[in-house]
Amino acid sequence: MLRTTAFSETSCVVNWLTPEFGKIATLIKGAFRPRGGFIGQFDSFFTCEILFYHRFGGEVHVTREVTALKTRESFRSDWRATACASYLTDLVARASPPEAPHPEAFRLLDELLDELAANGASVPLVFWFELRLLESLGLAPQFTRCIRCGRELSPQDRGVKFQPSHGGLICGACEKTEVRDASPIAADVLATLSSWQRSQHPHAARRTQCGGRQAGEIENLLGAFLTYHLDMALPARRICFDLLARKPGR
Repeated sequence: MLRTTAFSETSCVVNWLTPEFGKIATLIKGAFRPRGGFIGQFDSFFTCEILFYHRFGGEVHVTREVTALKTRESFRSDWRATACASYLTDLVARASPPEAPHPEAFRLLDELLDELAANGASVPLVFWFELRLLESLGLAPQFTRCIRCGRELSPQDRGVKFQPSHGGLICGACEKTEVRDASPIAADVLATLSSWQRSQHPHAARRTQCGGRQAGEIENLLGAFLTYHLDMALPARRICFDLLARKPGR
């Protein structure tokens, strides 16, 4: 479940991400009635099985049945994990076109919500998910070669910069020409991003030791890339990282 909007005193419209139909919206009539059969069957961060009547022409579909498959109860008490889950769910909701099948995005979000619910929040996990989602959308940043001359690059190469608008790295030779919106990228940051981009499982990000400087640089770099290539503001992202920066108990 991506988000819900009140429709009436007893009904609501729910946006779902599905593997077969992509992002859809369904009306749940009687969702808030005690005897309606829907109480406790859907909520934020649930994975559900739904039966609905499909309406053509981009209309809101009508839900007949909802059964909760994964409730992920830990999100009710772990506010740091909830902050991550809220942003990532919002990112997928914004990046997914309506009714366009996207099974990889569904798998990624379902897997990452499982990981957050089981093991808690992690800043590297957020970065890993962003990279994997961009890959599934065909928008992966280029971290292995210069986007201008095509030369293979490594983290040890000097003078390498990252240009969000062009989607990747610029080598030292090409950087001598006029380059806008490009910024230096540290060798350790480039190595970390390349490793995460190759990894198919979130455990790789969970195991990564990411210092404050590295996290700040990656946050800015990926933030600029997402904003440019998805052509949208991401206020939930800023809120997520602000909350994760707070110490427990504050």
